[in-house]
Amino acid sequence: MRKVGLLASAAVVAVSVAMIGTSTASAAPGNIPGHGLFDVPWEVLPGTYTTSGPESADMPCIYGRAKVDGDGEVNVLEFESTLGPATVTILLTDSRFTTAYCADWKRVSSIGSLDLGSLLGS
Repeated sequence: MRKVGLLASAAVVAVSVAMIGTSTASAAPGNIPGHGLFDVPWEVLPGTYTTSGPESADMPCIYGRAKVDGDGEVNVLEFESTLGPATVTILLTDSRFTTAYCADWKRVSSIGSLDLGSLLGS
């Protein structure tokens, strides 16, 4: 249990740095890779997503949502780690979603009455 705690602490630092970073990965509408920093709604569509959890037993799945204000300051809205399945709802008002050490995320529902994924061909 202590090993997971230490690794989780290291992962929290890594994801916190990624939240602030500017590099991003790309995601297909409806799916989010288990590692990366994604801009909302350009790379990740708003909606509810699920993951089966961590890719391996050595590291927890960690993820978070953030909003970047007009001054470029990153405000963390949600930051979680789990050893099991997880669900997150990404809002249209979010600016970024970051994830590390997770199995791929699958979108299970969209936000609002308009499904943006259908407009983008998914």
